[in-house]
Amino acid sequence: MKINDRIKNIRLKKGLTQQEIADQLGVKRSYISMLESGKNIPSEQLILNISRTFNVSYEWLKEGKGEMFCEPQKAGGIEIDKEKDFVTWAIMTMLKDMPEDKKKDVLKYTEEKKQLADFLKNKKRTG
Repeated sequence: MKINDRIKNIRLKKGLTQQEIADQLGVKRSYISMLESGKNIPSEQLILNISRTFNVSYEWLKEGKGEMFCEPQKAGGIEIDKEKDFVTWAIMTMLKDMPEDKKKDVLKYTEEKKQLADFLKNKKRTG
């Protein structure tokens, strides 16, 4: 099943018309029609928006892997609520299947950004 089929599958499972799904996603009905027919490919932002709006697994929507509907993500035993903390949920979802060396790169990058933010915050206080 291709992504266009998965998008249509979501709409049908939710019992929505193309207009209703378009309204919820902030796009035109004709765009949904083009997506479902495979004439257009959704952007990464739209894939995330569909995942978020309809509580659908990002991996399932993008790659066809896993279950269609989301189970709560856990990080260090802490459940992440997709609706309340979408950014953390999206990051955890994307990291889940990433190779270990790439995860370490992401961690290093994040730590460097935090150190820079802390430095600038402290400099602003003293300067």
